[in-house]
Amino acid sequence: MKIYDCFMFFDEEMLLDLRFNVLNNYVDKFIITEATYAHNGDPKKLNFDIRKFEKFKNKIEYIVVNEPPPNLFEINKSDKESVRAEKLILNGYKRDHFQRQQLQRGLKEAEPEDLIILSDLDEIPNLEKLNIKKIKNKI
Repeated sequence: MKIYDCFMFFDEEMLLDLRFNVLNNYVDKFIITEATYAHNGDPKKLNFDIRKFEKFKNKIEYIVVNEPPPNLFEINKSDKESVRAEKLILNGYKRDHFQRQQLQRGLKEAEPEDLIILSDLDEIPNLEKLNIKKIKNKI
């Protein structure tokens, strides 16, 4: 059984380094997505640099999300302020959800008995006392 650790990245290098070091002995593959846009839709540069994490490079699968989600709400000049605000918030949720869904691209080799951890970068699970044999969930 393998353990896949899946999360999104923005620019939190210190947390990423901490996560890699805490989970390295337990995780077989780290799957990371980073988008070329922020959740508000503004373009952003890619911040992940594999050279800063050479120690873990054989365990890292880095996925760039270039495309926006297909179902964003169009914001019109004629929209009332409340409608515009709601669309902006919902589009942020859609971008977040879409980027998280892209983590699946790194799970092509996952088997039914594998454990997949999906969390935010700063939510580092304590796997030290995890009894994997007690987990009955499947992919």
